[in-house]
Amino acid sequence: MPELLILKDGEYQMYFFDGSAAKRVPLPDEGMRANAYGTRYAIESMEDSGTIFYWFEYALRKGLVRVHGEDGGKRRDYYLAYGDGTFDMELAADDEGYTWNTYDAGGEITNETFSDRLAELGYDCLVCCTYLYEDVETAYENMERMPDARRAMEDFVSGKANAVECVESRCETPEQGFWGRNFAEINEEATAGEPWWEGVEYVDFDNDGEEELIMHGYAGARLYFDAVGDRVVKVLETAFTTEISCVAELDGKRVVVKTDLTHGGRQYYWVMTYDGCGCLTDWFRLSAGYEGMEYGAGDRYEYRGRAISMEEFEAIRDSIHGL
Repeated sequence: MPELLILKDGEYQMYFFDGSAAKRVPLPDEGMRANAYGTRYAIESMEDSGTIFYWFEYALRKGLVRVHGEDGGKRRDYYLAYGDGTFDMELAADDEGYTWNTYDAGGEITNETFSDRLAELGYDCLVCCTYLYEDVETAYENMERMPDARRAMEDFVSGKANAVECVESRCETPEQGFWGRNFAEINEEATAGEPWWEGVEYVDFDNDGEEELIMHGYAGARLYFDAVGDRVVKVLETAFTTEISCVAELDGKRVVVKTDLTHGGRQYYWVMTYDGCGCLTDWFRLSAGYEGMEYGAGDRYEYRGRAISMEEFEAIRDSIHGL
């Protein structure tokens, strides 16, 4: 059975079920404090590190936890495994600028190795922990209950519920740390009040078998929403001109691609892979830089932060189907 993080008597307690009883275990160290993003909207900020963690997931029966966080404005994810009463870091990732940095316990690893190990270790089985209860027994009774993601999306579009736009620092009232807005407000802003730009579509862009929500905006702007438990969360927003985006396919999986193809002298592709928990699990930039209107063999090409040839650039670009 999975781990549980429960708020009790004003403090967080982590439990692990060993097959016969739920046992309390130590939380990860302060650099990896796991807080639950769920129906109680608990959030904690460590003033000494400036870190805010705002949700975690678990993998059923595998003792795996992923903690999402922010460190100095930079997204950071930790992949932890439970064993011998403690949680050890197996993998980590962060994004900085145009680079998706990935690590294991020994240090930095390539993005490709990171992606392979996610599935090898079982982190592709993560599901979101959104149900917190007053006692361990009730929590375990409800562990298999899965939310209705489509209903959550439709409630947001119909105006029955708000979507979480961002998570801010801890407030006296925890709910105020989550900035929620209704569909009408977001739509008005996204379309600049012009109804011909508006529209919604349901597309499975994270390969979890369920359709997520994409809201259309001004001049090709797009807002991407996923359901985290019973709550709709905005996971990505792209603008117009330099951030035209679409859902495409790469290596048999759906990806979200941002492009900048409208300016002379450059072609940029940002390719992002999400999972069913609304988490970015891979991200890279593919680019060409050149003088004039067309690129050639002697121009500058880059993939995942390293120089490549024109032929490699074209092969990678052409492998992204649906652009």
